Amino acid sequence: DSGPQIKHFTADGGVVKLATVKMANEKVLGGVELKCLKCEYDTVQQLFLATGPGVINLDNSNIHEPNSQQDRFTLNKPCWVIIENFQTLKYFLDKNQLVADAPSQGLLTVNYFPIVKTQVQYDQQVTVTAVHVQADLIETAEGEFKLSTLSATGGITYEDRDKEFDGGKLFYDAGKSIVTIHGDELQPCRFNGAPVDAIEWNLKTDRIKFEISG
Repeated sequence: DSGPQIKHFTADGGVVKLATVKMANEKVLGGVELKCLKCEYDTVQQLFLATGPGVINLDNSNIHEPNSQQDRFTLNKPCWVIIENFQTLKYFLDKNQLVADAPSQGLLTVNYFPIVKTQVQYDQQVTVTAVHVQADLIETAEGEFKLSTLSATGGITYEDRDKEFDGGKLFYDAGKSIVTIHGDELQPCRFNGAPVDAIEWNLKTDRIKFEISG
């Protein structure tokens, strides 16, 4: 308490890169790498801010397969995740909340690649776009962070090998394993090109509910 304390720090000038590695018994399980143009941290606001254009690479390729059944998009099983083209990325430490926004004339892009027996399943790639994304995290008893809810707005698209969604708003409840998508005044809701009122996707059963719009 008597010594000097950091209130704010800034890293900029060229490409700024932050990286963290997760290990167990000297074995690398994976890691996260962030590249952007500027990074700031304010200790009073408990706010981490990255200014882009930037990209995040999440490597979960060597973590153990879970014993129980997991959601289709869980980060608790082997996968790669690449988040591209964010203009600002904010992480509020006191709320465990992540907020990302795309540039004024662009979209955030998220690519998800599952890994099975050390092999990347490129044919199972999932691509999602949005203008704004907010993710709320919860801390487990083991001290790990898991996704609680995720909401996205503006230019929502989802595409995998057998389905496509479009809409204005997306909400994911990890506890219920439910994804819901609605349209708005700028982006109507569509399922595989057909106009629908809304979409409800149960990730555990892989069942999708929707009604065709008149």
